[in-house]
Amino acid sequence: MRIKTDPSASHEKELINWWSVVARYFGQTSPLLGFDLIYEPADKLNHNMASLNRVYDKTIRLIHAIDPQRMIFVAPRMRAAPEDLSALKLPAQSQNYVLAEWHIFPWGPPEKRR
Repeated sequence: MRIKTDPSASHEKELINWWSVVARYFGQTSPLLGFDLIYEPADKLNHNMASLNRVYDKTIRLIHAIDPQRMIFVAPRMRAAPEDLSALKLPAQSQNYVLAEWHIFPWGPPEKRR
């Protein structure tokens, strides 16, 4: 996903267009299908919260214009770090159908065990 390494307007548009195709394809299918917009925002997108929030806002609005009850998952910056959840700015009219995701992966014990 090129928007992670270059959050430019052209890559933002590319991502939004891709989700438009997906939303139109799945349309009003099973509500059990949710869309995870950007799994683990990383690279340059980590340092551009305004761009991340803008692309989330535009994409959520577009998807919900096509399918108003589609569940959408969004992740905060820094590979879905929970401490950045409060920095997410999401469209108010979509709040019942947008879920924030976060995770922390254990990387093993801090010391080698003998």
